[in-house]
Amino acid sequence: MPGGGAKPGERRGGRQKGTPNKRTAERQRVQEYTAEAWKLASSAQEMRAKRKKLGKEIASEFANVFANMAAYHQPIPAGQPIPPNREPNEEKFVMYAELAVWAGAAAAKYESPTYKAITVEAEMVVGAAPPSAPPQPMPVDVTPEPEDRPARQQAAQNFMRRIRGAAAS
Repeated sequence: MPGGGAKPGERRGGRQKGTPNKRTAERQRVQEYTAEAWKLASSAQEMRAKRKKLGKEIASEFANVFANMAAYHQPIPAGQPIPPNREPNEEKFVMYAELAVWAGAAAAKYESPTYKAITVEAEMVVGAAPPSAPPQPMPVDVTPEPEDRPARQQAAQNFMRRIRGAAAS
């Protein structure tokens, strides 16, 4: 079959005209995603700028402001020269330090968990109680158990003595 190839100007197969190769298509996709990410980031910044600040954010900002002001007015030991960026004043230092501690304590409630002591009460029925007397709840000690075995045994014995004493009375 002589002359079986494509005639001049005729295309058979291959990528269509205007179709980007894989490398170009990937670069275009990355540019689109980057542009979209920048748009989302800028809109998020605008939303943050427009929204009202939360109380914990205000308290945290003022804690930092008052701490900086206290540092500016912090007294300098006798005999040392006063740096150019400081104005020692003990009254102002105390006032701003107290405000910094107060604002920091207000912000800390939202930044750190608080742990509170708990009391667990359980109803225990040991032996037969008269039908007229309702069962009395007995407090249960929730202190952590000691790590060593003899101390744990002693704690268990003390617990059992309390149970027996409560049942006898």
